[in-house]
Amino acid sequence: NDYAVAASALSVAERGLEHLSALSTYQPDSAAKLVFDLGSESDLKEVASNPLPRAIHCLTRAMELCNADMAGSTISDRDCIESAALSLAYVYLETGESLLASKLCNEILTAPSDPRKEPSLASRRRLATAKLYSCEARCMQDQAEGALQMLIDASSDGGMEEEGNLLLASLEKLDKSSRDLAYLAVPDEEVIEGDEEKEGLGGSPSYASPLKVRLDYAKSTVHAFAAAAAALSGDNAIGRAHALCALKTTPSDEIASSYNCSPARKTLLYCLLKEGRLSEALELLQSAGRRVGA
Repeated sequence: NDYAVAASALSVAERGLEHLSALSTYQPDSAAKLVFDLGSESDLKEVASNPLPRAIHCLTRAMELCNADMAGSTISDRDCIESAALSLAYVYLETGESLLASKLCNEILTAPSDPRKEPSLASRRRLATAKLYSCEARCMQDQAEGALQMLIDASSDGGMEEEGNLLLASLEKLDKSSRDLAYLAVPDEEVIEGDEEKEGLGGSPSYASPLKVRLDYAKSTVHAFAAAAAALSGDNAIGRAHALCALKTTPSDEIASSYNCSPARKTLLYCLLKEGRLSEALELLQSAGRRVGA
């Protein structure tokens, strides 16, 4: 049926995205003629050689089939179309089509929901991810201030005038987005207690439960987006604060491999230089092992 075909198209597109993540110099060939026989040998070769145009075709087809079958409006249909739209928005960001990415994210964020039902964890995670993608798309359109405001859900007439109020409001709002992105359904207290219980049983003091790692990683990601948006909009102090939060919450197993080149670290360096905090910028460079001449 249509839903099965849509799910198949989504699966093929996701395989293309997984292959893309392993390529560092890939450039999409938009002029290439696409194969329309999903799952064929030629199709799978195309996924490996030209993943982005193939992903766009598969995901667009999946959305068309889901929309055609939305008369019943089942939960599965909504999950499928949101997943396809979110993946398609990611591909459009990769190809520089920020307007198309924004449109898809806005459709996800403004889609009507059933007030009688609590959103599923998967749905909340998709909404949180759509906010991040929308933030990036707006930054690409030179709308960084609106991107930050959208990310923290702040109203235009409240909490946005004073630096301190903006930072406090953004920290509170981003905490909720982080929990949704981390796919968590338990209170923060349970995440913390899990670590303490492990330590009490003789575990390593540096032990972090899987829930804690997921939450820290999500917080690091969300604050990195906020830092970049704030810096691009000229709010260097706010950008610096969010960049520091992102670095502070980076999971310990990620620090060694990505700390020195993380987007949050680069944003922090940018904000320090723009604020004229040269000694702190120098210290940041030296901490990354950079040799800075006199």
